[in-house]
Amino acid sequence: MAGGLLWFDTQVDLTGFLAFPDSGVTYSTLGRWTGFAGVTIRPYSVPASLRVRAQRFLYGDQGLEVQVERSLGDVDLALYAQRIEGSNIGGVRLSLPLPPKERGVGAPMRAGLSDQFEIEYRSDVSLQGITISGAASRENLLRKLDTSSFRANREGYLGAAGTPGERPRRTHEAVSLTGMSGMINTPWCGVMPSGDIELGYNAISKEAAYDHRGQHRNDVYYWAVGFLPHAELGLRWTVIPGLKAFEGVAPGTTLTDADRMVSGRLEVIPPRPGRPGLALGIEDAVGTRRFHSEYAVAGLPAETCGGSVHFRGGVWGHRGSSVARDASRA
Repeated sequence: MAGGLLWFDTQVDLTGFLAFPDSGVTYSTLGRWTGFAGVTIRPYSVPASLRVRAQRFLYGDQGLEVQVERSLGDVDLALYAQRIEGSNIGGVRLSLPLPPKERGVGAPMRAGLSDQFEIEYRSDVSLQGITISGAASRENLLRKLDTSSFRANREGYLGAAGTPGERPRRTHEAVSLTGMSGMINTPWCGVMPSGDIELGYNAISKEAAYDHRGQHRNDVYYWAVGFLPHAELGLRWTVIPGLKAFEGVAPGTTLTDADRMVSGRLEVIPPRPGRPGLALGIEDAVGTRRFHSEYAVAGLPAETCGGSVHFRGGVWGHRGSSVARDASRA
């Protein structure tokens, strides 16, 4: 409806399995019912969607799933939460494009690779909330054919047609050592421009490490993204070389200790020269919460001597440990 801004969708699948173990071929009858009914809402000019579904999953469990998805060029990033029979499950879905970018059309039948490769990370390793992979999907068939996607990708379509439009001037926000925009360990009151992505790696010396300071260095791998206008999302993995996980309960383990976290920030008042900005954020909202904290930060950008200066101050609260407190301090 309304050019794809509002979708009502339902689907039912009847499936079985075919497997090839060492003992020989094994299969089942078609007797497993799965399906969903849901609604999807898309903003007018942002390639993003909010989807709510009531769903029966692969192993007979039933529940609700809420998903927020953002298209970043040919890459799709989705965050989802499931409520299934009293259990809460969250995760990240990432869809990456596969070559070739241009594929043949016109033949009545042709074989080829899928145009996307999907990766999923779940907070729960149980069999709850598992969907059938590879099933026919109208959602995939109509991908990027809605009004919002056309408007958001207008520059790319014009460029492909040989009539590129004028590109708007874009700002850039530096990413701090924590994996979110800011300076060193202090957040900024702005956010990354919508649709921007930055991936990086930081090696924090043991003298300044967030965890086990003075004993082990911290290796930080991060992915920061302008997920929506005025909203920034950060995914961070902190690996601690030399520190073994579960060493107290499993002597001799070779598993290196690592931490994962999801962080976010909302830009309440965008900062401008002569006018301070305000942002609200949370670090380690989902994960082990080893570095958990919430904060409000205000700042004022200024130009001087051909460069820029940022003045900032903030209030932090509810830190999970003294390590997180030290990491959040300017």
